[in-house]
Order: sequence, then structure tokens, then C-alpha cells
Amino acid sequence: MRHLGTSIQKQILLSLERRTDATFEGDNEQRSTAAMIIAAACVEEFGGRRSKEALEWILLAASLGNSRAKSHIYRISKALNLYSEHESCILTFLTESARTGNRLAMEDLLTVCPEKGREALEELERTRRIQRELILPFLK
Repeated sequence: MRHLGTSIQKQILLSLERRTDATFEGDNEQRSTAAMIIAAACVEEFGGRRSKEALEWILLAASLGNSRAKSHIYRISKALNLYSEHESCILTFLTESARTGNRLAMEDLLTVCPEKGREALEELERTRRIQRELILPFLK
């Protein structure tokens, strides 16, 4: 994208921004994907964007249900030195991702908030135990 020049980069990013709008006809998956692309462009500082803007786009993607955004949000926020500004929201997304079994999110949650991490791990283990108990009779 760098070879396109700033003005074309800006046009592309504005088009993607329109796709993230709630009035966009697409679904949340399409909206969150557009937000993730914009976040990547911000990190790379394409189209006049600044890396600090990336977290807002990742927060949007996570709020739209993007599992990748939820699992990576902590590390990105730390890299951008923005974790403390959005700690509560980031912990919520990190916890949601850890509860689904995402290893990266679980590792980060156990590091940043060990109590919540242990709770999420216990919940995940309970869920998996129940799933095994439901499936095993069918495998015999």
C-alpha cells in the first residue's frame, strides 16, 4: 500500500471507514474486518494515520465480535503504551477471548490479572469436561 501514495491511501482508508459505520449494509464481520485493516494501516502510518489511532480501531473490531482483535488487543495496547487508558475494556475483551480457549489471550490474562485468568481457565476446563462427558457416550 505504501507505493500508492498518501492521497490514494487516504481514499482507501476513508472507504474502509465508511464500511465500519453502523449504517453500512454489511454485517458485523465485514465491519470488524474493515476496522482491523484500518488499525493495521495506522500502525504502519499509511495515509497520514498515526500508530496511536490503531487501538481505537481494534477496540471497535473487538466490540463487533472480531475474535482476533479480542485476543491481540492487550499486546497491541501495551506496544502502543495505551493499555492504562482502556484497561477495563481491554480486560473484558481479553477475558472473553480467554474463555473461548484462545491461548494467547489466556496467557496474557494470567499475566495481567491472575485472578481473572484462573477463573477463565477453570471455566474453560469445566466447559471442556462437560463437552467430553456429552460426547464420550456417542464414541463407544
